[in-house]
Amino acid sequence: MKKQTYPLKSLGIEKALERSEHAQASIAIVKRLQQRKHEAYIVGGAVRDLMLGIEPKDYDVATDASPEDIRKIFRRSARIIGRRFRLVHVRQGHSMVEVSTFRRRTPKSETETVGGLQADNTYGNAAEDAQRRDLTINALMLDPTQRIVVDHLGGKKDIDDRLLRVIGDPTTRYAEDPVRMIRVLRLAAKLRCDIDPATERPIARSAKLLDVISPSRLFDELKKTVNSGAAYKTFELMRKHKILGATLPGIEKFNREQLEYMRDALRANDEQFQQGERNSLSVLIACIYWSRVAEQWQQACADGEGVIELIEELLANSGLEGNKVVTRFVKTHVRNIWEYQYRFHKIVTEGRAIRFNPDSYNVTKALCLFRLRIKHGEIPPEEQTQLEEAFASRPSQPRTRPRRPRRRGGRRSRRPAADE
Repeated sequence: MKKQTYPLKSLGIEKALERSEHAQASIAIVKRLQQRKHEAYIVGGAVRDLMLGIEPKDYDVATDASPEDIRKIFRRSARIIGRRFRLVHVRQGHSMVEVSTFRRRTPKSETETVGGLQADNTYGNAAEDAQRRDLTINALMLDPTQRIVVDHLGGKKDIDDRLLRVIGDPTTRYAEDPVRMIRVLRLAAKLRCDIDPATERPIARSAKLLDVISPSRLFDELKKTVNSGAAYKTFELMRKHKILGATLPGIEKFNREQLEYMRDALRANDEQFQQGERNSLSVLIACIYWSRVAEQWQQACADGEGVIELIEELLANSGLEGNKVVTRFVKTHVRNIWEYQYRFHKIVTEGRAIRFNPDSYNVTKALCLFRLRIKHGEIPPEEQTQLEEAFASRPSQPRTRPRRPRRRGGRRSRRPAADE
């Protein structure tokens, strides 16, 4: 496709770029690189979001300068990072900008695949760099000096049509990096775009490719989905295309009631995001997997089973304990949220004393699951009122443990003296 250029003014993004404080650091870096006779642009999702009327979070830069040249230009403000894919972090004022060198796609026969990801570290020019990106709408390049957007692959038309289209053959691109399938579905949900049929068709039959992706990369994608504001629609698309089980194993076996439990948890998560409140992956995971053990919980409480043994059984039976994608840190918080359900139960049914701060963030997270359980009829609504009354009647407790006095003259050395 022939390269097209569009003036910023005609696209209606000139003033938005000037007003953005985040963009100024990247603009300064681009101009400095251009002053040194290098080609440089603002690239990626920032250009896409500007054209869609969304305030970008990051303004990445791409240039024909090598990482070593970038470091020479910016000296102490620049730091080269990465081994497989070398980038430069450049500090400009209070901002840190990611600067990459133009790269081109390398034939599969000339590269190796590690962890399901094909190496892609060969330098190229601007057109080749656009060609190696995942989607046409992410291949746009903005030149703040000439005040134009450069379009090598028809990304501007796809933005006008709100269409997601993979660059090149989708099956091949998914094989190069299977995580692209998750990103396509998340962007479709977040940007409210349609997916090109040729891009969408191979996803379900390529789902097995995600099995070789490292748990850490899948966990990163899970976090991005939860914090996208469109987690509900993304999960529905992932379930439809049979790739949800790669991030949360066992969900493909959920029955209708358990799926509705998950959907309500996802809707609540997105509502929190829209209201500007803090999202929590541990709350979402606790709510999703609770649906698998709710009946066991009711029976165990009726039998008077101890909380420690009960929580361990629930974690094992829910399938969460064997999930390699969810980190141990999140599982610990899930365990904590479930333990608070036991505490809430004892406070309401037995009048047990409250030995925790009801206003703490841990209690706030646990109450999200508590309210979801009420919505699904697991707990009578009046128990929420009783719990709130118990919280309100809790006397304020002063700090009982005295503060340790500071030592004078700093911390003493524990080493013995030389003559001892």
